[in-house]
Amino acid sequence: MCFNFAIIGGGLTAAAMLCQFVDRVQEKFGRRQLNPSKIRIQIYEKQDVFGPGFPHNGNFVLPFHITNMCAADMGILYDKPEDFQD
Repeated sequence: MCFNFAIIGGGLTAAAMLCQFVDRVQEKFGRRQLNPSKIRIQIYEKQDVFGPGFPHNGNFVLPFHITNMCAADMGILYDKPEDFQD
């Protein structure tokens, strides 16, 4: 079995998607051996570097953007809502 996984963007959302992908693969295969060469991940990013996305990047933020969120209100993993703060 081969996995092909595409991630659009290279910011926090992309990192969250990658974490969830890894968790799902581990859930599916458990302790069974999985050949990493069977996993293909492509990341598509229009900027030259990965990092903060719009509007958190200092190059793109505008005065009307609201970028101050409480870490307790954010999460990456659905079943662990405090993971971002932890």
